Formats: sequence, structure tokens, C-alpha cells
Amino acid sequence: MGPKIKAPPDRYVSNYWMLIGKLMPVILGLAVSGGVDSMALATLCTRFRDQFILKAFIVDHGARPGSYDEALEVAKYLKSHDLKTEILRIKWLDRETKAPNELSDFETQARTFRYRALGAACRRNSIHALLLAHHEDDQAETVLMRVANNHHGPGLQATSPVSDIPECFGMYACNLSGGWPLLLRPKDADTSKSPSLLGIEDGGVKLYRPLMDFSKERLIATCNSLGTKWFEDRTNEDHTLTQRNAIRHMMRENLLPTALQKDRLLELNSKWTHRNSSQAGRTKERIEHVKFKLDIRTGCLTVNHFPEGLYHYTEIPKLTHEAQLSRTRNLRLQSIQMLQWLFKLVTPTENVPQKTLVPHVSKIFPQLWKEEAEQIPAQVGFAVGGVYARIVRPENADGSEDAQPIWLFSRQPFETHQLVSLVSQPDVFPGHVPTTVTKYHFDKPTSWTLWDGRFWFLLYNSDGAKYRIRPFLHRDRRTFLDSLPRKARDHFKSVIRDLAPDKVRFTLPAIARVDQDAEGTELDEIVALPTLGWRLPNVHLQWLWRYKHVELGKHNIDVLDPPCDRVSFADATKNTSKPTEGDDGRESTKDVYSPSAVFQG
Repeated sequence: MGPKIKAPPDRYVSNYWMLIGKLMPVILGLAVSGGVDSMALATLCTRFRDQFILKAFIVDHGARPGSYDEALEVAKYLKSHDLKTEILRIKWLDRETKAPNELSDFETQARTFRYRALGAACRRNSIHALLLAHHEDDQAETVLMRVANNHHGPGLQATSPVSDIPECFGMYACNLSGGWPLLLRPKDADTSKSPSLLGIEDGGVKLYRPLMDFSKERLIATCNSLGTKWFEDRTNEDHTLTQRNAIRHMMRENLLPTALQKDRLLELNSKWTHRNSSQAGRTKERIEHVKFKLDIRTGCLTVNHFPEGLYHYTEIPKLTHEAQLSRTRNLRLQSIQMLQWLFKLVTPTENVPQKTLVPHVSKIFPQLWKEEAEQIPAQVGFAVGGVYARIVRPENADGSEDAQPIWLFSRQPFETHQLVSLVSQPDVFPGHVPTTVTKYHFDKPTSWTLWDGRFWFLLYNSDGAKYRIRPFLHRDRRTFLDSLPRKARDHFKSVIRDLAPDKVRFTLPAIARVDQDAEGTELDEIVALPTLGWRLPNVHLQWLWRYKHVELGKHNIDVLDPPCDRVSFADATKNTSKPTEGDDGRESTKDVYSPSAVFQG
């Protein structure tokens, strides 16, 4: 089973205890393949079963005959050591045409299916922390893969010890959503001002990799010392199957030059991890000086002020030419990273790559990017990553010499071909909105719908009607307005004008009731603009909505619009009153509009 190497197991136990003692969750998930690394992790974890509930997951990729039988053997061994275990089987759509491992992108697809299966399993078991057995050798392999794939500089950093689960975008309670129970929050936390109670999602599954400082050789020694059995995957020996297998073969057989040996690769990773961390820290300090407001009802971001050092950039005469170039490069990188952070607050996509922002950053920081700015029209709006950025108040418009322009970042207007994909048919549950925090976070997690990558919805109704979520279209404005009580129409116009000007209003989510006429033709009528708190009278629909997870940093909740003191869990859940009769015999506008209601009933 491997070389007999003497190792001090207590050191592993001690190191692991230092990590596990800091974790808040009481249920820990373990990703176990059966290899020596994951079996070492599972063995160490069982030593703390009196402190945590443990659940192991074995992913059967189904890429070759006999894989399920091997997964059963691993599961049987783990269960014999009192570790609860579940096998997750992947179903390949193209299985009838070719074997999965014959697909050209097998490694990429396998990774996606694996993490989505693990994410769904964690959701079913209310697990928010999943432990992986990545080790030192894996880190070296990852760096070499990045070198082979033409990454350079910051892109050479390998895997982080802690990260959000990947490949689960749009899966509620898996990817940056679903919240954490309040009983797990620090006792001194001010939950009244927690972003998770103010309409912004939080939580999800975190990945922890406690063995990254240990080599595979040390993990073999640990298994031998503790009498732990492990299982070899034959496909790992086929160096023609995947890129990682090929790299692993070259490293094991010493076929690489000195510059690409394991110790040199780990040094490279350490170097860029430190540099990236330092750069990120400097950028965060700059971000603290950005003045902005994020309206989570419309997904609009208004930036009133950028850091002076970036916007009004000036050279320092005393610096040497080389020092000046270095300073400029660092500031330019900070400007790109800052812009990327701002775009993440609004974008409907999972990420906005920095390289897509480089051609446009000079429009916001023309003095820092002087040469690039001179080649394009001054202060021109632009669209990247589904976000449209433009100036809504020019520079020095108030007469001040140093006043910066005000930028508005909002969802890019939808193209006609996008409208079909933006129609969601969510599950609609009978009854009423739950009124407790725990049930709000965890009731029906698989039924939350992520609309346009920005808004999460859960619908309830008591009339049995069918509903869908789709964009608010130009043709909807008149029909919705005409359906409102007469006294509410002017109010609705002013709200739309102030909160969603111009084309922004046509990027808002709307709830439509789906009916059929006598001839069977489908009818689609807008009955609510949920994030604005507007709905038609006599609509028995209720909903919960949440804005996607965003990182506010030290800005915290003060940058949100509506302000935090207008949105509280207690106030929001009490918003269940019905419209009343008005003097004109029609329903009045009371409680038809509730601008601060993240919960609407």
C-alpha cells in the first residue's frame, strides 16, 4: 500500500484540530475518493466525531466499468469505522454515444458534475463546510498546469486553503446563498444590521483544505501509522487520460527540468500567493474610499467618488524613472481590481474577468491611463459582463474644480434573443410566507429561483394560479398602470421615474400570471413588480426575494438603498395587510406600495 515511512500522527491531529476548532458549522462534509489523501483526512476527522457530526460523500463519476463497485467498497470500509457515507452517482448525457472518458473536455465536465453533486448533497444535509484532501503535491501540479496553459504572474497562484464551492452558480444554499442559522453567529454580532437580514444573500458551502501543507508521502505515512486502508484508482495511472495525469507522471518519473521540480513550483506558488495577497490588501484600502450607493431593488449602483490617488493621478517628480513606472503599474492594477469589484455588485454573471475591463478602465481613470484615454472619446459609456456603465453627471457640473463625474452602473438592457432565457417558471407553494428566520432560510431551498443572476425568488399563493418571472417589458407599463387603482397611478409613475430611469426599468423582474383564453391561447399578465413592492389589487400571491450575494467590505450596510433602518426582519414580515376600500369605491393604495419590503405578503 505504500512505503513504510515513520510519521508522528499527533502532528497531523494537532494541525487539523487547529483548523477544525475555528469552524462554526456543527456538521462537516468530507469528500472522499478512496485514495490515500482522502482516507487520511477521513481518519483524522473521525478522531473528533464527539465534537462534530461527520458525513462522507463518495462521487462515482461512472467514467469506466466497475467504478460503482469500487465506490461501494470504499463506502463499506468507511461505514465499518462508523462514518456515515453517501455515494453520489454522476449521469452523463452523452453516455450512449461515447464513454465519458473519451470526451474531449472530460476533465472539465467531470469537475463541474462532481462539485454540483457535492453541492446538492451538502444542501440536502444542511452542510455548510465541506473538507477536501488536497495536499502539497496537488498544489505543485496545479502550478505546473497553469504554466502549461500559458498563465503568468498572478495567474500562477494555486488553490486557496478556503474558498466557496465552485460550479454551483444558481443553486440556492450551495453558492453564496441560503444563509446561516442565527444560532451559529457570534454572540456579539449585531444581527439587526446583518446584510443577510437586509435583502442580500449570504451563506452557501465553503470548501476547506486542511492538508495543503503536507506531502502525499507524509499522508501515506499517516495511513500506515494509523492502520488506515486506501484504494488506488487505476485511471490515475493512465498518463494519457487527462492533463493532470500527464503532469503527475512527469513529476513522479523526474522527467521535468530543475526549474519545474516540485520545490521550485511550490516556491513560485508561495511567491505569487504573497504578492496577490499584498496587492489585494492595497486595493481593499483604496476601495474603502469609494463613495457609492447600491439600490438592491433595481440593481443600480451609483458611484459619487473614486479615490483621489487614482482619479486625480499625478506623478511624483523625486522618483526615478523605474520607480515611477512601478508605481504606475501598481496603481493601474488597483484601478482594474476596483472596477472588477464594482462590476460584481451589479453583474448578472458569476464573474467579470479583469481582461474584459482593461480596454475600458481609462474611461473612468483618464489621468492614470493617459495614453489609452487619448485614443478614445472622453467619458463614453460602455458595457461589459452584462453591466452598462455611463456618466449621469459630468465632471465639475456643480461648479467645483475637483468634482468628479457621477457614474451609474446598471444591468445592460436585454437583447431580444435573451428574453426567452429570462423567463423562469418557479415552483409556487400553497399557503403563506414563513415567518421565522430559520424557516425563511432553509424551507424549500431547492425551490428558490435565481432570476438573471441577480435576484432570488420564492413564490407562495393560495389561488392555484400559475405564475412566471420575466423581464418588465415596454408593453407592460401601460397595462400595469391601467390596472392600478386611480389614486396609485401617479405614485407608480414617480417611483418608476426615480428608482428605475430610462431603460433600467426594463431590466426589472416582474411576476406574470399565466392564463388561457377560450381558444387555448396563452395569456400573460404582469401582476407585480416584486423588488419595488408593487402589485395589483386582489392578487393573492406572496413572495420572498433576496438580492444576490455581494461583498461590501468595510462599507457594510450603510451603502445600501433603501437604508438599513427601513428594512428589518420584524417590519418586513409584518407587511401582510390587504388593500382596503377607498372613498371612490375602489381599492386604496394603502400597502400596495412597500418600498422597503424585502419580504412581501
